[in-house]
Amino acid sequence: MNTKFIELPEGYKQRMRILHAVNAPIKTLTVSDICAACSISRQTFYKYFDSKYDISYWYVYYCDSVTLTEIGRSLTWHDGVLGFFTLLRREQTFFSFSVENGLPDHNLQPANIHRQDILTETLRDYRHIQITAELTFYIRTFADLFDRSIQSWFSSGMKLTPEEFAAYITNCVPKPLYEALS
Repeated sequence: MNTKFIELPEGYKQRMRILHAVNAPIKTLTVSDICAACSISRQTFYKYFDSKYDISYWYVYYCDSVTLTEIGRSLTWHDGVLGFFTLLRREQTFFSFSVENGLPDHNLQPANIHRQDILTETLRDYRHIQITAELTFYIRTFADLFDRSIQSWFSSGMKLTPEEFAAYITNCVPKPLYEALS
């Protein structure tokens, strides 16, 4: 994936400094510990995150926005899914400290809804495809499968390579949805 021309969001570098300051299981760290590790104030930390647990969600959403969201727009299924898992894997040490037994289920619902909305928007607004009940079913099914699969990947310690995992995920996309965004 070529990230050379991706415009970084405001505060990206500071957020990444904070992410890289997580050097032990996050449940054992205080916000003050994280701030000390990256030489920032608590006020600066709270400018970017509501809690220490939001760091992982921010990074996952960032990765989503430059990869998965672009499927059917500027990226193929393969490139979007592979890019997503490659970016996550780059921060494997962070995730090993911050995500025990996968992401908490209660925080998956907004990501699932977001994924459905993005797929629907891409089909409707970029591909000019009418969203039928059948296509809605495929979108929901894929979003559910994707969330369960990523949860499993995190829980395994990201044992599969991004290439292997991306191939598995891509092969599970319902054929009509895959073709509509190819």
